[in-house]
Amino acid sequence: MTIAPDQLFQFGGEPVGSMLGIGNVYYVIQTTHPQYSVFIRDRQGTYKNDDSAIVHTSIASALTATVTKRNDYVIVMPDTTDYDEDETLTMNKNNVHLICPAGLGAPVGCMRGATIDPNSSAHAITITARGVEVAGFWIRGQAEYYCISISGVYGGGWGYIHHNDCAITSTSSSGTAAGGIIVSSTDAGAGTSQTIAYNRVFTMAGTTATVVGGITASYTSAWLQVIGNHVVVGNGCAMTFGIQNRGVMGIIADNYVYEAATSAGMSAGTLTVGIDVGESVFCVNNSLSIATTANAIETVGVDACVENYAGAPAGSIQVYTGSTT
Repeated sequence: MTIAPDQLFQFGGEPVGSMLGIGNVYYVIQTTHPQYSVFIRDRQGTYKNDDSAIVHTSIASALTATVTKRNDYVIVMPDTTDYDEDETLTMNKNNVHLICPAGLGAPVGCMRGATIDPNSSAHAITITARGVEVAGFWIRGQAEYYCISISGVYGGGWGYIHHNDCAITSTSSSGTAAGGIIVSSTDAGAGTSQTIAYNRVFTMAGTTATVVGGITASYTSAWLQVIGNHVVVGNGCAMTFGIQNRGVMGIIADNYVYEAATSAGMSAGTLTVGIDVGESVFCVNNSLSIATTANAIETVGVDACVENYAGAPAGSIQVYTGSTT
């Protein structure tokens, strides 16, 4: 018997993909989507293993239906209308994947297949579980809240955050915006390890807004990999850290961190520190464009910085192969 691709995940109400280690696959489509009626007709049903609905109209509802350690997938359909969730999307179940396939395909960032907007005073996505994946989304931050917040006690927060656009916003022209992605923990040495890769983090905040950081991680994080991301500050904003990894046994590699110049009516941005490197973090092959090149890399504790490049607007280039502080 030949199984069509769409039957791999749902065949007679049973997750055929479970033979491959895949759990239930839930779909999310908004009621205003032009294909909603057809989608419901062709795909709606319930899984026999737990009577959960296959198709949902909000991401939060689909995440609620997932079961920890079953390796469930939440597939979000593309839409030009934001997914206004009115709450943080809580990912507190292990081995759950939240993906917009239509947003994947670009080397860095997403193709804006689906936009997640918390539409409230909350992080857009909060992750506290292990083995969590988030990919392919344009994510709108909210003032003092992050686009993605990863936290937890020992053993929590392992996962893969990749190919997302994180738009940092502020509610006023002189407000304070938190930032793009933060990794933190309530327990020293906690396993909040993540791979944060190929995301695009940028400011959309109003003029003179202060931004905590593009991608930040505290001392308590471990084994954090920050690879291939683009972090840019513009619109008159001041960003404290482009990338900060103060954990242990981590890596910061192949990232681009830069201050946007004044262009096409957009004012420039400023970085206090381009990359902030913690103890025992390997920092290699990152490129920075920052007006004050001496602020390109700041190290704390034992560091390993190799072949990082910083260029100023005038075109001068400095190569950092060790501590700059």
